[in-house]
Amino acid sequence: MKLRTITATVALAVGAGILAFGWSRWSHHDATRPPVVTVDADPLLQTMKDSPKEFVARNEMSNDKQVQTVVTRARMTAAFNDAEKGDYSSARAEFLNASLKHKGSDAMNPDFGTLPEQAAYQAIVCLEAEGKKVEAAAEYRKFMRERQLSPLIHACFRRLEHLNGDKVDSRDEAALQDAVDAQEKEIRFQTSVCGPKCLEKILPLLGKDPVGYRELAKLCRTTDQGTTLADLKSACESLGLKPVGFELNAKDFTELKNPFIWLQADHYVAVLGFKNGKAIVYNPIYKTEEERPLPKADDSNFRATVLAFEIPTIDLVSDVKQAPVVASKKS
Repeated sequence: MKLRTITATVALAVGAGILAFGWSRWSHHDATRPPVVTVDADPLLQTMKDSPKEFVARNEMSNDKQVQTVVTRARMTAAFNDAEKGDYSSARAEFLNASLKHKGSDAMNPDFGTLPEQAAYQAIVCLEAEGKKVEAAAEYRKFMRERQLSPLIHACFRRLEHLNGDKVDSRDEAALQDAVDAQEKEIRFQTSVCGPKCLEKILPLLGKDPVGYRELAKLCRTTDQGTTLADLKSACESLGLKPVGFELNAKDFTELKNPFIWLQADHYVAVLGFKNGKAIVYNPIYKTEEERPLPKADDSNFRATVLAFEIPTIDLVSDVKQAPVVASKKS
């Protein structure tokens, strides 16, 4: 059977380490290397004076989602510390806690999945490190069945291959193919609803009641091919907003009141704000917020098609109803 893969970057070799959300963790034959936290991984985690377990004890009841994200990371670093000491049983318990009790961000790293997925995967690695190969193989297969959309299914497949004497089991190959097919279907769906998802994100910021993106997709008349800017504008109007579509130059873009929706090529993102010369951009595919440098005001090549909610004083204007655009194909 020849497997189709979505992208080569998500396939993790057996000996590859894991780096995600500031954590660098272990190779196939070395499960005890100390964790590495990047400088910009998380300011709160960087400055905490508690041990990871003390931090968890003090903050696990917090209602702050950002704090809960750090709680999960603290649980993971405690698990890594246990693994370094060779206490894989305690490490596994900590990883399972990190996965099952996560109340933080649902953002997904395109290569390594969500934090709960990473923790669940590492819990299985601990089983393997304990020498419980049969149990580990069963858990890898369960992960592939139950978490088909996680990029870590490829890592599970590689480890199963290793546990099987570097031979591919046809059942595992079929399971991987099923997961790849599911991911392809999900990607098609998610790219088609990027417009409604952006609207879902910014509605509360505009003082409106929350509405789920699936309901918004109906209002936007979203199809498998995506959402036209004109239909997105109509949906906003039906919700009591006063949207206007513009094509902006660099100077006007940096002065536009936020939040607003930005059509990049054929993918919608939401600009949530400006900070220190950067735009805070929400990507609905991965549910992430990232900082991107703002264009220089004199950049004559910059053009941005946006759906704004306040009419700015600008030179470049094009009503979206006169020139509808479809967004769907690219992320």
